Amino acid sequence: MATQTKTVRRRRKEARPGEIIEAGIAEFAANGFAGTKLEHVARRAGVSKGTIYNYFDSKETLFREAFRARFVDSLKSGDEMPELAEAPIEPTLRTVLRMAYEGLSTSDHKALLTIMLLEGDRFPDLVEQCRNDLTERIGAPLQALIDRGVEEGSLAAGAYQDFPALLFAPGVVLALFAGPGLGLGEPDAAFEAALDLMFEGLIAKP
Repeated sequence: MATQTKTVRRRRKEARPGEIIEAGIAEFAANGFAGTKLEHVARRAGVSKGTIYNYFDSKETLFREAFRARFVDSLKSGDEMPELAEAPIEPTLRTVLRMAYEGLSTSDHKALLTIMLLEGDRFPDLVEQCRNDLTERIGAPLQALIDRGVEEGSLAAGAYQDFPALLFAPGVVLALFAGPGLGLGEPDAAFEAALDLMFEGLIAKP
């Protein structure tokens, strides 16, 4: 019985960082970065404020880990996707961009990204850290996919090669802002239209 109790406690302790992150995301979504207090995160997570500091040394660290949990950890690195080296360029790139858009369209992703856009000037170092975490994960495989497409002649050469993250811009804008109020109609249909428009410029012409 004592061994079983210890096992339950250990599992509970191992799960605690994730529970705190989930509570943090909920508080960030409800109150923004500046308005979120760690004591409220602790209350939502069912722990003491001191317990949070056992895992996260500041609110900034908690936000960064929340960003990683939603935007980075679920993504595969280039080493985990060897199939990209052989995959057809256009459908693969479309799939990557569509997956990113669908992820951004969920409420948690929207909330964290909105905080970075609206409050990021107050904590630029944190924004840079989050951006670097994401770039480190997807930058190399995306760049390799684009470079291969240009080299084999399926993608047109252009300045976007130096700024591949720009390819995500339509998805970010539509995920955050699309809707009847902007005259863009249904967001998913608008995103597909944006992809078609983008690929008109990306795909190399005979």
